[in-house]
Amino acid sequence: METLNPIIFLDIDGVLCTQKGIEYHMRTSNETHDDYGQLFCPKAVECLDKIITTHHAEIVLISSWRKSFYSTAEIQKFFNDRKITWKVHSATGIYKKKLKRGEEIQLWMKKFGRPEKFVIIDDDADFDITEFFPGKTVNTNEIEGIADRRSYRRANAIIKRTEVEEVETKVNSIF
Repeated sequence: METLNPIIFLDIDGVLCTQKGIEYHMRTSNETHDDYGQLFCPKAVECLDKIITTHHAEIVLISSWRKSFYSTAEIQKFFNDRKITWKVHSATGIYKKKLKRGEEIQLWMKKFGRPEKFVIIDDDADFDITEFFPGKTVNTNEIEGIADRRSYRRANAIIKRTEVEEVETKVNSIF
């Protein structure tokens, strides 16, 4: 399997599409949607861009928005059309059987390998993802999304540490 860059498993609603984003777009253009759907909050985009740039991360789309696209190239075009140049690795699969999001991520890892560094950013992370990936999730709120200071700092802290470093930190804290 290929060596993976750091990966951000990304939800969109409640992470990039936020209440503050709607308020911003209503103030500046009175337009809250484009052909794809709700416009992103510029501050949330800026914050996620800093994480991606700093850690040379790639996106794996876990959002229900992934169901609107037929390929990784279409997802990349979606971001590019919104003037966002993040590299899209892929998306989690779409399954006939309803799976928990954590299970979808596990299946993605079975296919592509487990990244040495990754973070899962979702506004419903506590719903089911943390049971599969404790310590690797950031649970954002729908008001600010990833632009919330604590969410942004937590995402940065998680993605820069390998799982080996996490285990060593936990062991050292015991002694």
